[in-house]
Amino acid sequence: MGERIPVTDVPVGASVRVVEVLGGHGMRSRLHSIGIRPGIVVTKVSGFPGHGPVVLQVGGTQTALGFGVCSRIIGEATL
Repeated sequence: MGERIPVTDVPVGASVRVVEVLGGHGMRSRLHSIGIRPGIVVTKVSGFPGHGPVVLQVGGTQTALGFGVCSRIIGEATL
């Protein structure tokens, strides 16, 4: 098992497999509806350290999420 880190700490261009989404039912449901759920690989397209929106690619779709939301998406490095 690899290191578990929030998506906000992933370097731009790197991919991680989502292992957990911290938050209530509403947040998990919203992220699930856009394809972000445990087991899915996401790639960080852009983001700034400590603030601002983070753009993630899930499959062929890119989506921008707030820094706080992305800090609750926990990933594990893919091989």
